[in-house]
Amino acid sequence: MLDFTGKGRKIVPVAAKGVKYLDKQWCIVNKDTINLDKVAPDLEYACYHGDCTAMKGDSRCSKLDRIQNISYAFNMFFQIQGQDVRACDFRGSAMITKNNASVGSCLFPIQIVSGSGDFRISYVFGRFIVAGLILLGLVAAI
Repeated sequence: MLDFTGKGRKIVPVAAKGVKYLDKQWCIVNKDTINLDKVAPDLEYACYHGDCTAMKGDSRCSKLDRIQNISYAFNMFFQIQGQDVRACDFRGSAMITKNNASVGSCLFPIQIVSGSGDFRISYVFGRFIVAGLILLGLVAAI
């Protein structure tokens, strides 16, 4: 039991209501096509653009084998990309599965549905607007 108050009470957090998730699907290693000698750049890319922190230190996902580590990284990237099928290819080394890819206590998450439609487009567009306003301010100051 978790007690966030520090008073020793047995309190369990309650799940948020109304949270919607994307489809129950995961991106994992395709064992039939992966070349383990050439997967390092794909793994690095997935971790750089995804979130592989759960595989570090003494966390629940730090004891995965090599294939499971790569699958975890591929899945995190896939989920962060909104389960876009193009985000689960890695030069043919990955595939989408409907079977939960979690391993023991290491949960392979599913992304939450974004409330803002396509956040990536909104974010990029917003950055262009800010850059444009900054340039206008600089031009006006001259």
